[in-house]
Amino acid sequence: MDRLEVQAREAVRSLGRRGRTQRVPTAVRERVVAYARVARARGVSWRRIARTVGLSTSGVQRFAQARASRPQAALVPVVVQAPTPESWHAAAGLTLLTPSGHRLERLSLEDAVALLRALG
Repeated sequence: MDRLEVQAREAVRSLGRRGRTQRVPTAVRERVVAYARVARARGVSWRRIARTVGLSTSGVQRFAQARASRPQAALVPVVVQAPTPESWHAAAGLTLLTPSGHRLERLSLEDAVALLRALG
């Protein structure tokens, strides 16, 4: 047994008896994910990882997936430019959002009026 496996198993055991819907604390999830990442790299199945730590297979997979899909916060450079006449005309127009959820953008006033009359 390696250190990560022991830490993950002990973290889950420290929760004691719990129901299936009881939330697993973040610290425990992180230990399980750390072990799962190493075990998966060694070719261990999700099922075996889950049995080893004492959680459900789907739970361990969800923990690992949530950790992997979490976006990394980063600052990116932004350049603000004055609009050109071409970009202004391309972006100009009305936006119509219908009660049924349809969104129509860049409509001329005449097109918006005609559309509203046709729908009304």
